[in-house]
Amino acid sequence: MELWIAGTGCCIPTKRRGAPGYILRIGAEHLLLDGGSGTMYKLPHLGIDYRRINYMLYTHLHPDHTADLVPLLFAFKNDPRGPRQEELHIIGPSGFERFWQGLQNLYHPNWLGELPFQVELWEVARSQRRFPSFNLKSSPVRHREMSVAFRIESDEGVSLVYSGDSGYCQELVELAHGAEVLLLESSFPEGEGTDTHLTPTQAGRIAQQAGSKKLILTHFYPQCDPQILKKQAATTFQGEIIVAEDGMKFVL
Repeated sequence: MELWIAGTGCCIPTKRRGAPGYILRIGAEHLLLDGGSGTMYKLPHLGIDYRRINYMLYTHLHPDHTADLVPLLFAFKNDPRGPRQEELHIIGPSGFERFWQGLQNLYHPNWLGELPFQVELWEVARSQRRFPSFNLKSSPVRHREMSVAFRIESDEGVSLVYSGDSGYCQELVELAHGAEVLLLESSFPEGEGTDTHLTPTQAGRIAQQAGSKKLILTHFYPQCDPQILKKQAATTFQGEIIVAEDGMKFVL
């Protein structure tokens, strides 16, 4: 299992951090975990051919997590090397099918109409499904209505939990239990947190409760200082803590 970090920011643009977007490779499978504006343009810098993406997982429908969905589909359809032929799995929270239909109506017929490849949509809440090379679990979390977190478990036994956007909640703690790696948002430093976003100490507490080995912090607002975030997370988690930066790669 390999993880690439395309963007570690939020909805606020900065020079240092792009909108949230992550690529997870499990064998031949390439999973896009969210994808805000600019994600697809980060992929060549990461050495990833966007055409290899065959799963797109969305934790919620905020623009900073979904904005590159349409550009990616448009590229799949119009690549001069030939349009995509392989099936594409798109997975999102309850309400995603309505969101998808709205995009179809908005961009039909010239841009998204009559895609030359099969799209399978799957709405999830507290869900579980087996795919080639991995198992996928999801759980509702505390952010906005219909937000979910994902747990991906490879056939080799490696498990990663991605929080999307979430405040501290028992659902996320339970989903993370026993996972080796947690990719958790940490939007604000301690003292500036909200009910719908994690602070570093809360992220660390989840990782400690889960018994995880590695905690990767991401989704930072501009006021976040990486050194301070790491120190705060270390007050509640005794394992490895990484403050993610755009362009990082991990072999898990």
